[in-house]
Amino acid sequence: MIGRKIGVYCEAAYASETYLKKFTDRNEGVHRWIYPGSDYKFEAQLAEPYRTKRDHDIQLVVPDTDAQMKFAEKHAGFAMLPCLMADRNPHLKRISNIVHRSDIWLLSHKDSRDNTRMQLFREFLVGVFTQQQKRMWGD
Repeated sequence: MIGRKIGVYCEAAYASETYLKKFTDRNEGVHRWIYPGSDYKFEAQLAEPYRTKRDHDIQLVVPDTDAQMKFAEKHAGFAMLPCLMADRNPHLKRISNIVHRSDIWLLSHKDSRDNTRMQLFREFLVGVFTQQQKRMWGD
């Protein structure tokens, strides 16, 4: 295999303005969380004034990222979402620091190195990821 790092996967906590207003108004002291799954480790630090003294309450378990974003848009709680997706969503606000989850690598078989179609496809992917790099980092 031949590999090349082409990007990063960064995420942050996002919520709708309506959810945040209700949370502040109710002053529950714990956030409702749209949880991605059993092995997920929450590592983000929520921004002030969204920090709480207690753990987050798992409201829903939704393994699909698109569905998590839809639930967050509908004020169900906050969700950890890829910056590339959620920063462009006008219904969501970032409420935490950015967490770098992993690098993104383009892997190809060594036998495809000289294949013209594969070369063009790899160049295309590298170009797309290069253009989107700032968004992927949450900038």
